[in-house]
Amino acid sequence: MSEAVLEIRSLRVRRGGRDILQIERLEIGRREVVVVLGPNGSGKSTLLKCALGFMRPNAGELCVLGQNVW
Repeated sequence: MSEAVLEIRSLRVRRGGRDILQIERLEIGRREVVVVLGPNGSGKSTLLKCALGFMRPNAGELCVLGQNVW
């Protein structure tokens, strides 16, 4: 993993037999401002819960400040 603040690779979260979040690749660097928006049920809260370590994804890798969260 690089020097990104948040780095996601092949992240997938399934609930109730369907994908509720799927991100192939995302990198957020220092001093970058990012807005996460979308309609209800699009996975915004799920992304934050995974990044904070409150929800385990079914697949993929998520690192915060170089530390592997999942």
